[in-house]
Amino acid sequence: MQQQTDHPLLVQLMEYMDGEWMTNSVWTVEEWSVYFQPVRTNNDTEGYHTRLNRKAQHSLPFYLLIDLLHKEWQYVSLQAKLVSMNRLAGYKWRPYRVLESKLFEQWDKYHHTELTTSSFLRAVSRLYGPVHN
Repeated sequence: MQQQTDHPLLVQLMEYMDGEWMTNSVWTVEEWSVYFQPVRTNNDTEGYHTRLNRKAQHSLPFYLLIDLLHKEWQYVSLQAKLVSMNRLAGYKWRPYRVLESKLFEQWDKYHHTELTTSSFLRAVSRLYGPVHN
């Protein structure tokens, strides 16, 4: 790791990032990076847990919870089968579909060397950055 700061907290953060994520032999970059991945958040999982909690009403007796979890297992198994057959696709709200298409456009430009790394990062930061009026 090349040190470009002598601020102790930044040095400590960078040493942690380097040791835990960049040079750790347990995790590869492909395992933690969302680069060029269509699913980059855990929002689907959070939404599923919210729906399951709503169904369980937070105080479901144990045997009714077991029944609910069994029904969920059947439902999720069916969904997985339909997804693997390309018969079911995830739904994304229009603003997120637009954002994702712009992101993939930037990735494509970067992969075809139409953008430098700095230009790519600036373009992506503008997509995700705050909107100034």
